[in-house]
Amino acid sequence: LDVSFDINKEEYDPEEIVRLRIDMKTRYGYDLEYPTIDVFIGEEKVASFNNTQMIYELSIPEKTRSGTHSFNVEVKDEDGNSGRADFEIRINQVPKKLDYRLNKVSFIPEETLEIRPSLYDQADESIQGIIKLVITSPDNALVYSEDVDSNNVHRYNFEKHAKPGNYSVLASYADLLREKFV
Repeated sequence: LDVSFDINKEEYDPEEIVRLRIDMKTRYGYDLEYPTIDVFIGEEKVASFNNTQMIYELSIPEKTRSGTHSFNVEVKDEDGNSGRADFEIRINQVPKKLDYRLNKVSFIPEETLEIRPSLYDQADESIQGIIKLVITSPDNALVYSEDVDSNNVHRYNFEKHAKPGNYSVLASYADLLREKFV
């Protein structure tokens, strides 16, 4: 079988819709009557179709790893004949989760709080980014505010006369937010 396809672009975000135009013919130029069409990104089958329409839509899976992937269309007919077309697409890295680790959760004056913020993409892989760290005292006074690199340890030293109570440690990146109390 002769198979070719066009897609609407080469770069996608996770969960984005791909519009796929597939052209499939027998080796003699005839249209197929009952094709089975499988679409793969890398080794993962992301869609199957059993009809002869020309335009198909499918969604990039939510947790697809970022980077360049092979995009394959495999077609089989009712007689067992098959054909394949290949293309490369790029999946963008999209920050999806923000977290951070603290060296401990209870402090006395003049001790050091160590914060290691981490940013993760759609495939739960660690990525780099600038994280906003904000620490407020028990009476909501701002005691620390800094833009910091993810995956690095950052320190805050409690003052000798630090107020007792719960301090808020807030990390943010775009629309991602994480808060803990120490």
